[in-house]
Amino acid sequence: MKYHKHASDAVFWYLNELGSRVVANTGIPSDRHHIGKLILQSLKDAPDFIMQVDGGTGKFDTFQDALEKSVACANAFRAIGLKADDVIVLMAPNHNDLAMPAYAALYLGIIVAGVDMSLGIKELEDTFTTTSPKVIICESEKAGDVAEALSNIKIMKYHKHASDAIFWYLNELGSRVVANTGIPSDRHHMGKLILQSLKDAPDFILQVDGGTGQFDTFQDALEKSVACAKAFRAIGLKAGDIIVLMAPNHNDLAISAYAALYLGIIVSGVDMTLGIKELEDTFKSTSPKVVFCESKKAGDVAEALTNIKLNARIVTLNNAGRNDSFSEFITKYGNNSPAEEFKIMSSTFPTPVTSCLVTSPVQWLSAIFTLILSPILRFTRIQSSLPVTREHAYFLINKYKPTYAIFSPPMATTLTKPEECDKCDFSCFKVLLLGGSAVSQTLLENVKKIATEAEVYVAYGFSEIGSFAFNFVSSAPGSVGSPLAYLQHRLINPDTQEDILEPNKTGELWVKGPVTFKGYYNNPVATAEAFLEDGWIKSGDLFYRDENFNYFFVYFH
Repeated sequence: MKYHKHASDAVFWYLNELGSRVVANTGIPSDRHHIGKLILQSLKDAPDFIMQVDGGTGKFDTFQDALEKSVACANAFRAIGLKADDVIVLMAPNHNDLAMPAYAALYLGIIVAGVDMSLGIKELEDTFTTTSPKVIICESEKAGDVAEALSNIKIMKYHKHASDAIFWYLNELGSRVVANTGIPSDRHHMGKLILQSLKDAPDFILQVDGGTGQFDTFQDALEKSVACAKAFRAIGLKAGDIIVLMAPNHNDLAISAYAALYLGIIVSGVDMTLGIKELEDTFKSTSPKVVFCESKKAGDVAEALTNIKLNARIVTLNNAGRNDSFSEFITKYGNNSPAEEFKIMSSTFPTPVTSCLVTSPVQWLSAIFTLILSPILRFTRIQSSLPVTREHAYFLINKYKPTYAIFSPPMATTLTKPEECDKCDFSCFKVLLLGGSAVSQTLLENVKKIATEAEVYVAYGFSEIGSFAFNFVSSAPGSVGSPLAYLQHRLINPDTQEDILEPNKTGELWVKGPVTFKGYYNNPVATAEAFLEDGWIKSGDLFYRDENFNYFFVYFH
């Protein structure tokens, strides 16, 4: 009878144990997946164990030798300015020391590229053009070829790699929320994620109103949003009810949104320029229980509500007039009990950007995107309750020096007007996204000319999927990016409704993913037109893709 060999899970159990010890030391749950930290802990665990032997020389290294040399190498990488996502190249035989820079790089999140040491100069040029290494480790006899290849390509284009750091952090944040509540699905509860994030860094500045100079820290937002949530409960709001936000970007606008998200209340961003008839149609569909607006709009809101016989509370975000102001609303109904205890994270937070300029109105995806992510990813929103004209935008940028923004093409065109843009210093920006409608190559180049320190990308997304549809980092010229891994993408022939499987043919983009909208509220006809029963969402926009699955926009519906 033939012996059946069973696979053993011993390695997986050990890795689980090792990862648990690493997490116990660092306090970061995602460190159980951090290869560098797992290696570092392993080297410490058995200092006398022989790690490697060079059979050509007879030299060997123990774990202790490797620990000391790899840590020294990591310190050297830091000293010369290397950071996470930089690239080093290893192209040499299996010297004992070859492993040391690899470990050092993994400690620091540096990318390691193993390159064939037999490559010629032309092949090295192609390789270095792609990888843009900061350090190349090779044998001395190959150093001349390496130097010549580097010299020949002169300017090496840096290939920006998409980072998973945000996803790892969100995983860690969600794990802490679930640990507190005991409800596994809470890792997807936007309100609880925001609430925990506000508690984590009370002194961080969440938002600045450039029109008034007023700002809110996380602690301010925590206290006001908790008071607002209590006020919502006191007047009888519950999960599934709706509030409407229709005002400029006042600081208190975000507070009411956060409070609603804590309680499962639906937030509807409505264009504040709508007339009475349009408001009637909007309120008929949404049936809001509370409408937040400016006092000058309160009369139109009240008339629209009266005309459709809908009883809703009006709260104004500036002078109260006949209605409660926001501060009066939370004082009257929010009671004076303190917000829940919060803890302070002592480590340096790995925020992708430090501050964001918000120019979009609240009903736009780009505004919602920054509103939700700013407390979670800990960046300060720079916004204004005044109209964001070109002059005011220049004022906000020059004074507050935001590092990130999402601009619509019309706004980008306004800001880059040749005879005006010298009034503004755009060098503060590190990342700029352009999207919302078609972005011409000319506009893209104009933005790059004035924002010389920024990575500028064309981004595409839509509200129905809640975010971007493509990975725009390192996308091909003219492309909106390649498919994001968590989404499924199809191009459909609008006439035949058949899939387009070959490149360079135009079709309507359909997207399917784990986090998409539930439908257009109270509009089953529109929902049925856009949302198919098997989960696919029709974007209505036309694209084509190339052979490498870079997608190119053709037409917005």
